[in-house]
Amino acid sequence: MKIGLIHTTMNSIGPSNSAFQTLGKEIECINFLNEGVMPELRSKGATPRVRREILQMAWNAEAAGAQGIMLNCSLMSPYAEELQTYVDVPLISADLAMLAYVVKKASSVGVIATVPAAGPTTKRLLLELASQKGKNLRVEVAVIPAAFTALNDGDEAKHNKLIQEASRAFDGNVDKIVFAQISMVRALQDGFKTQTEIVTSPAISARTLIQKILSSK
Repeated sequence: MKIGLIHTTMNSIGPSNSAFQTLGKEIECINFLNEGVMPELRSKGATPRVRREILQMAWNAEAAGAQGIMLNCSLMSPYAEELQTYVDVPLISADLAMLAYVVKKASSVGVIATVPAAGPTTKRLLLELASQKGKNLRVEVAVIPAAFTALNDGDEAKHNKLIQEASRAFDGNVDKIVFAQISMVRALQDGFKTQTEIVTSPAISARTLIQKILSSK
């Protein structure tokens, strides 16, 4: 089974591939990366040009034989349904499966993001999902751009430390802690844990996409 993974930063490649590798040796991941859209995506949002670039990667994945596509960019999550209309294989956002789980399980959520726009985007999606379920949800957001900068500069230890500190600040004060971006999964290395469950997208989303592929056959 071939899976197409779409990235707007190379920092999401490792965690998302690892999630699929744990599901079976028969799964082959094909990665498509376009870091060139990130400056525009962060400053102006998902402009028509950005959406065309993302869609081109989806078409490339489909042409390469991908039976399912995962969009590994939290800023593009609101557009996953729109993109799905242009491809013939299941396409999901890495975030939405995770957020649906959180809305089902929690009444209060602490969202941690390292890209400034990702925090509000994740909060909005959580509140929209909660509203659809008729549920009241309290969402608090902590944005730590210094962590993103550190990771891009190759200082993974600083990146992880800053995220761990933000996690401890939420620990015990919310029902679930959400990491808004796949690249943040690194902060859970070396067994870092909190009493409050930390929810990340790779594992949940990988299972969700596989299920969608199997049910579509």
